[in-house]
Amino acid sequence: MVRKIYIICPVRNCTEEEQKQLEAYVEKLEEQNCVVHFPPRDVDQTLEGKDICIKHRERMWDANEVHIWWNPDSKGSYVDFGMAYMRRYDKPHMKFVLINDFQPAVRKSYGTVIKQLCEEDKLHE
Repeated sequence: MVRKIYIICPVRNCTEEEQKQLEAYVEKLEEQNCVVHFPPRDVDQTLEGKDICIKHRERMWDANEVHIWWNPDSKGSYVDFGMAYMRRYDKPHMKFVLINDFQPAVRKSYGTVIKQLCEEDKLHE
């Protein structure tokens, strides 16, 4: 089965260092013949916000893995994570993978949920 990967990551508020690390990560996946949706590269960021969300949703629906670079300052990442989380109810085999290491600021946060889901998926590999 072809690995179809959707990347959740910051776009507008992405630091230069994050961008470099993400590009290297995507390149590594594509060298392994994975099909990768990388938002800053694969969606015209000059579109209206709703249209960007629609394009991301369409690509996420095809994915069988969601890889997450979590930056709590990225507002779009919250939308993307919400879509991925809901999609998983229809597609329970969809795997979540955490790309970066971070410490959630508080125990009850999206970051905590993401870490828990990714850790659970890692245990089931």
